[in-house]
Amino acid sequence: MKKKDKFKVIAFGILIVSALVITILTLASKQSQVEAYPEYNRNRFVTIEQGSLDFLDYRIVYDKKTKVEYMITDYNDRLLGVTITPLYNQDGTLLTYRKK
Repeated sequence: MKKKDKFKVIAFGILIVSALVITILTLASKQSQVEAYPEYNRNRFVTIEQGSLDFLDYRIVYDKKTKVEYMITDYNDRLLGVTITPLYNQDGTLLTYRKK
């Protein structure tokens, strides 16, 4: 095989692998957003508080089963992703919801 042909085969292989990786990462990202966002888990999460800052929307929610509180952030209308973070007490234990 000529040197030029080897280069074409290698370049084509890299292109195919890159396309597969991008596709897999895109699908995984969309799946995690769907699972994390409370709109899709209304049966499990209850919103306690919500608000927004310049480019950031947030919700404080608690899990009906565990009572653990979480902050869910939504950047720039979800174009930059959605994150979910547990909230902690000052002593490092998980913050749990208590009726006020």
